[in-house]
Amino acid sequence: MALSADSLSLETTSYRAYEDFRRRAAELFLLVAEVIRPARLERFGMRFLNELALPGVSTLADWRPYLGEDLLGLGRSGELSDHVTFALQQLNLELDDGKIIFKHGYVPRAGNEDAPSVYVIDIDTFDDRPAPFEKEGILSRMDTYNVWAWSLFRANVRDELVEQLRAQAR
Repeated sequence: MALSADSLSLETTSYRAYEDFRRRAAELFLLVAEVIRPARLERFGMRFLNELALPGVSTLADWRPYLGEDLLGLGRSGELSDHVTFALQQLNLELDDGKIIFKHGYVPRAGNEDAPSVYVIDIDTFDDRPAPFEKEGILSRMDTYNVWAWSLFRANVRDELVEQLRAQAR
C-alpha cells in the first residue's frame, strides 16, 4: 500500500483470487473513509500486469499454442515468425463506464538465451471522471473492472495457457 496527499494504491505480486484482493481493498477503503474522509475520487482504476513465462518457450513462434492469433499479429506465421526479437502493441478503449489501456507483447530475456521469453499482457482499467468517494461505488467499479480485465485476458489466451499457469501455481 502507498498513500500520499493525493493518491492511494494497493498492490500485490502474489495474486491468487480476485475475492481476496477485493476483501483487502474494502478494508482499506473503509479505513481511508473513516480516517482521511476524502470527498471524491479524481481517478480510480485497477491494473492487471501479467508477465507470462513457460518452460521451453523461448521464441514468439513458441507462444503460438498459448495465445490467440490477434495477439501474435504479423509474427504469428510465415517467414517473420522466427525472426521477431521484440513485439509490443497498445490499444486504448473508451467504454461507457471507463477506459482500458491494453498493452501486450513478446519480450525476450536479454542476455540469457536459456531463460524463457516473457509475454506481457498489461490491462489497465480506469475512470478519470471525478466521482464521490463512496466505498460501495468503488467496490462496484472494481467488480466491473475485474470482469473487463478477465474477459479481455481470456479472449486472447488459449485454454492450454490457463492450464499451464494453474499447474505452475500449485
